[in-house]
Amino acid sequence: MQSKNLVFRMTEGRKPISWQLPLSNVMLPRLDEKTNQWIDKLVHYLPGSASIFMEDYKGDKKGEDIWFEDGEIEVRPTDALKIEILKRHPWFNIHFELVDDDSSAEKELQGFELQEKALSLIEESDPLKQQAIALVLIGQQAFTWSSIKCKAELKKKAFAEPKEVMSEFNKPNFQARYIVGLAMLKKIITTDRSNTAVVWADTQQTILRIAVGESAVDKLSDFLSVNTEESIITFQRLSELAENTKDNFDSEPVAAKVIQLEGNSATLLADKDKEIENLKALLASKSTQEDAVKTFVIPDTLKEEGNNEGDGEDNDPGEPLTLAQLQEKYVALFANPVPNLKKNDAKWLLNKIEEFQNAQK
Repeated sequence: MQSKNLVFRMTEGRKPISWQLPLSNVMLPRLDEKTNQWIDKLVHYLPGSASIFMEDYKGDKKGEDIWFEDGEIEVRPTDALKIEILKRHPWFNIHFELVDDDSSAEKELQGFELQEKALSLIEESDPLKQQAIALVLIGQQAFTWSSIKCKAELKKKAFAEPKEVMSEFNKPNFQARYIVGLAMLKKIITTDRSNTAVVWADTQQTILRIAVGESAVDKLSDFLSVNTEESIITFQRLSELAENTKDNFDSEPVAAKVIQLEGNSATLLADKDKEIENLKALLASKSTQEDAVKTFVIPDTLKEEGNNEGDGEDNDPGEPLTLAQLQEKYVALFANPVPNLKKNDAKWLLNKIEEFQNAQK
């Protein structure tokens, strides 16, 4: 059975009408039998010659050129010299390669498999989530696209550039960029009127400052990709809201909804919430400090002195004193104002008043 011709084809889909394989001054290694060393020797293609090396030919014929037509060349299996030159040429598997039915089919199959993987990555039934993927893979223009346009453009990219699609999905900041895009599409976050900050849409509170002309999506994505306590908390909150918020918003402010988190991020968020509550309580106590009644353990000597001095306060022996009354008593006894750092320290005031009383005995 006669063997099939071998086909060499140019890589990257190139198909010039005619392309000549460079052979001038091309040298290939040859084992020198005398020295047993490999030495570079000039080659040429001359059908009927003993080898591809010029030194083996003693005649005056010139070597023939080797041409590719429409991006490929077909070689008879008996043309051993041309096959050897093509397979050993420095450009083999770079600018051209040997193809056959199985290898061609295998390459096509690999290409189809890449496309299938890329398609599976962009497959999303939720139109807004698919649009968020388009924002990451294609760009900001996807903000204005319809769901049909997004689906078509994503499939087009998956078929044409499957490796690039898979590469984008594997980038460390992909999830952050996707969540930011989805949150903006769902109007959970937006930019302020001056476009100099990313803010929560419901409260207009600032999440991140940006310079004029900077991309809000890119800057916030970069911020969320950095592993800090603040970025982790913000990312977890955005993720939960973006994934679970419906497109038709209800009357409850989105940013105010309860978020359930897991792991270290949940602990961080819980700690922050506790800190906020403590600060609120502290601020509330400061704003009403003068009117707030605090119960202190009053030494018996101080109660007795208070009843005997007739300072205008008609207190019972067991009645607690307010912080303001302690401050007044300190001023009356020491004839000096209370130090700023100790004005709200009731225990210190009591100790000082008691020390003064004991010294008078």
